[in-house]
Amino acid sequence: MELNLDKRSAEPECSKLGEMIRENLSEVQTELATALEITRSIVHQFVNGSEADTLVQLIQTLKSIHVQLADLSRTVGCACSPEVMPGLETAIAQLNVVQADLIQKSICEILERDIAPILETCHQTLEQTRVRIG
Repeated sequence: MELNLDKRSAEPECSKLGEMIRENLSEVQTELATALEITRSIVHQFVNGSEADTLVQLIQTLKSIHVQLADLSRTVGCACSPEVMPGLETAIAQLNVVQADLIQKSICEILERDIAPILETCHQTLEQTRVRIG
C-alpha cells in the first residue's frame, strides 16, 4: 500500500491550525490579563466595600480561562505547569464558597496567595508558547 501525500494540500491545513492556535493563545492571554486586573482591583475595592460584583466577574473569568486552557491542552498539547489546572479549580471552588459568605480576609488571601501567582504563571507559559510557535 502506497501513501501519497501532497505537501501543497497539507500546507493550508497547517496554516489554518497555526492561525487557530495563535487565536486561542491570544484569547487566553486576554482573559488572563483581565483576570489579573480584576484580582488586583478586588483587593482595592475591599477598602470601599464594593467587591461583590467584581468577585462574580472574576469567578466567571477564571472559569473561562479554565475552559480555554483545557481546550488548548487537548487541541495542541499546550501544557501549563501541573499545578495550574487543579489550582484554578481549587481557587474557583474557594471563591464560590467565599462569595456566598463574602469573607473579606479569605478573599484577599486567596487572590494574593493562589490566584495571582497562577495567572502570572499561565501568562508566562502562554507567552513562551506564543514566541515558540511564532
